[in-house]
Amino acid sequence: MSLRENIKRFREEKGYSQRELAARIGVNVSLIGAFEIGLKVPSLSIADALASEFGCTVDELMHGGRTA
Repeated sequence: MSLRENIKRFREEKGYSQRELAARIGVNVSLIGAFEIGLKVPSLSIADALASEFGCTVDELMHGGRTA
């Protein structure tokens, strides 16, 4: 799976809306949407915050090493 697909999948597994995820990691909701449709790629610090929130590693977030 691609990074954008993984972000959406992990977010949905947690039951978060884009707005809730954005609030939890301290970014604008439009940025989460941009990640999920592939317009933007998270910086390393945001990728780390996403992975921490999802309970996965940055590698799992980037490469989809975890199964649903």
